[in-house]
Amino acid sequence: MLHLSHLSYSYPGASLPVFSSVAAVLDRGWTGVVGANGAGKSTLLKVCTGLLEPTQGTVSPSGHALYCDQRTEEPPTDWEDFLNAWDERSIALMDRLGIEYTWQYRWSSLSFGERKRAQLATALWVAPEVLAVDEPTNHLDGDARRMIVAALADWDGVGLLVSHDRAVLDGLCRRTLFLAEGTAVLRPGGVSAGLAEEARERTAALREREETRREVRRLRREAQRRDAISERSRGRLSKKRVGRADADTRARIDLARLTGKDRRAGTAAREMRARADAAEETRRSISVAPATFSPPPGALGIPATVAAGDTVCRLPAGEIVVGQDPPFRVRHPELSVAPGERVGLAGPNGAGKSTVLRHLSAAAHHVPVQVLAQELETGEVRAIRSALDSLSRDERGRVVSLVAQLGSDPERVLDTGFPSPGEARKILIALAVVRPPALMVLDEPTNHLDLPSVMALEATLQVFPGSLIVVSHDERFLAGVSDTHWRLDREGNTATLTVQSSPPRDDSR
Repeated sequence: MLHLSHLSYSYPGASLPVFSSVAAVLDRGWTGVVGANGAGKSTLLKVCTGLLEPTQGTVSPSGHALYCDQRTEEPPTDWEDFLNAWDERSIALMDRLGIEYTWQYRWSSLSFGERKRAQLATALWVAPEVLAVDEPTNHLDGDARRMIVAALADWDGVGLLVSHDRAVLDGLCRRTLFLAEGTAVLRPGGVSAGLAEEARERTAALREREETRREVRRLRREAQRRDAISERSRGRLSKKRVGRADADTRARIDLARLTGKDRRAGTAAREMRARADAAEETRRSISVAPATFSPPPGALGIPATVAAGDTVCRLPAGEIVVGQDPPFRVRHPELSVAPGERVGLAGPNGAGKSTVLRHLSAAAHHVPVQVLAQELETGEVRAIRSALDSLSRDERGRVVSLVAQLGSDPERVLDTGFPSPGEARKILIALAVVRPPALMVLDEPTNHLDLPSVMALEATLQVFPGSLIVVSHDERFLAGVSDTHWRLDREGNTATLTVQSSPPRDDSR
């Protein structure tokens, strides 16, 4: 078991902690870790595996732990040892995850999906006591996704899994840790079961809080009514307007004061106020856990530059050479994108989709283009953050507002000098509000985004008035944002791009 005891973590110089007082006991098997971008999911995994020292609290026991980063810029530490081990487990993992021995010589030419499979295979071969995996299905087509999930399902150590893929979380996880607003709640089952339980808990707590609020108002109104009765009683007990010769009236007043009958209203009013104060304390003590995922926002307005002419980009029919070791060719018909046209490109990993996007972006040299690469390198993330800082106050406010509507806390975005991968992608997309493009070219834009952010991005792109070219393995997302459909398939050293009448599909999913 992995014991998390009152864990807190704050980045140096940050005004707010990423999370605080996280306490949980994690047994064997997979524990899902979910939350909006910036909630601290990756940070928690790094603390649990010893890469970061908690600001407060402890993680025990401190055995062999391994963190699989979202990024795959460099091969894993034990990559060559894994490939050259030739033991039963390494051979089985290479076969299961479709890994070739020659990959060790051409890491830079591997697709991101191939790198992720290699990273996870190495981690499973190392077999640490605690394995933390951050977004394992990013960049994966359906076949690779199934291979990864099947391999992870056999893991029998303590596992921590961050993912925005509900099917993966539901299929693998015995329990789920929900992070929101710096707090954490552990619930049994996958993310769907946990979200349903969270919704029931919030509904019950909000109902109880509202009923208590109404009771407080009722008691205070009743106290006011009793106060009014008591005030009238005090008026009746006053002898100011009673003449000295009116002995009978004065005697009745003295008797009323003696028996205290007219003081009952004042006593009842004090009791009502005391009960109202107690009910108010009860109302304040009712804890309503913050929602892990806020409801998806409405469509965002990203303007577009009007493109002159009938096309924003065009590639004559021909071939594109992809890669170097070994190279292969992408054969394609004439490809053109009209102003306002929305193209969805699907196909398996390694077929050359990202290369096709680069050529299409270059062909749009006469119009402003907004490009989102499949993976942002460290330098690119820093450049995106610098671009945000260089804006005027008004422009920065508009960009951060869009980032917030895409599901990230604007204070956290402005508070950190190095955004998370998901936050960096949102900032880059939101920058289009001050630099309107005629064409947006997005390579796997949902990578690193949580579920509400994916839905919000889909709504945003649906109302974008410019042209779109989007690559994604998420069939539902791709169908929602595109009306022209391209498909790229590879066989051996040749890949073929075809224009389809139906939405692009991922046959392997």
